[in-house]
Amino acid sequence: MARVTARNAAIVTLSLSVLGALPAGLVQLGVWAEPSAGALWFAALAQPLTGYAGGIGMAAVIGLIAIPAGWRPNRFTTAVQALGQRSMSLYLFQSVVFVQVFYPYGLALQDDLGLAGATGVAAATWVVSVALAELMRRAGYRGPAEILLRRLAYR
Repeated sequence: MARVTARNAAIVTLSLSVLGALPAGLVQLGVWAEPSAGALWFAALAQPLTGYAGGIGMAAVIGLIAIPAGWRPNRFTTAVQALGQRSMSLYLFQSVVFVQVFYPYGLALQDDLGLAGATGVAAATWVVSVALAELMRRAGYRGPAEILLRRLAYR
């Protein structure tokens, strides 16, 4: 029952997201030449609002992938689980990497890399995060942010 609900939620919300992004996409590509001011407002509002539905749809897709992955744990799923257990620490790690790579007081590569390059940096950072999480799991180490949070919360 939960799988059917998640599948239906993914289909409906992702479809809504794509449809909501279509007007803005057509304007950006120049296919919808000279849209009226009202149409531009509609496109500017529809894309981000239906993007929230897309986020829900992607969460449903991830849930659909995670259900069978939980039935047959392997090295990859165990490493991703370790990443989730150290999510605060590794979120901070990813933030530091992105600041160093993209911001002007770092390498300032935001304009040089383009979308594909930025996606590559994000993917590589995630892979390194998974590897770090697995190393911490094997060492029995929770992660610095998680340890700090527990110390502050449970004095």
